[in-house]
Amino acid sequence: MQVAIPGEPMQYGLRLVAHQANGPRLGVLGQHLGFEAGMPHNDVSSLRLSYPSGAAGGSRLESPVEIALEYAASAGWVEPANARFFRIKRGGDIADRTGTRAFECPGYAWMTRKLVLYLGVQPLVERKRPFNGVSAGAILRTMVNEAHARGTLPGLAMDFTPTHDGAGDPWDKVLTIALEPGADLLALLLNLSEQGMIDWQMRGISIRRPMTSPWRACRRRF
Repeated sequence: MQVAIPGEPMQYGLRLVAHQANGPRLGVLGQHLGFEAGMPHNDVSSLRLSYPSGAAGGSRLESPVEIALEYAASAGWVEPANARFFRIKRGGDIADRTGTRAFECPGYAWMTRKLVLYLGVQPLVERKRPFNGVSAGAILRTMVNEAHARGTLPGLAMDFTPTHDGAGDPWDKVLTIALEPGADLLALLLNLSEQGMIDWQMRGISIRRPMTSPWRACRRRF
């Protein structure tokens, strides 16, 4: 399969690699029957995959694993942004003698729906939690830090601070907003990007580089 990447020399080769959920690499999924991947900017990516259960590597898909899409580069194989997926749904035809299974895999950004905003220590204003005169980074870090303290998505890290974005530049805007308790991180990322406040992407199983202009966000430690 030929891969064309704007701004880079022509590269060849794509492959899928299984990883243990929040863990190490398991191996290449080399006998798939085909796959389709969508990796939109500022949104959740997706992967559709067909794989015979009896083929080499098929047993790795029996449990909810992570699947990375990689392309060949001069220095080896590279996992680009938004190319880590989570195997959560499968289907198949019991009459199919090959035991082929169809998998639908959301990008790892889908997991950030589990990171929700709690009440906090300050009084609510009209049943919402206020954030007054702060940067987008400060709001996002507050949500993630509080979630980590509760043990939610402990592997999610951030490459920005309340004062500087993922490129190391000072945040150029401040926000005054109120969020309902129960609001999730994915909804906030989508909302802030739609307003032009940040750009973000996943790198591995991380959210990367919230920033005020081209690219910024959070990152998962390996």
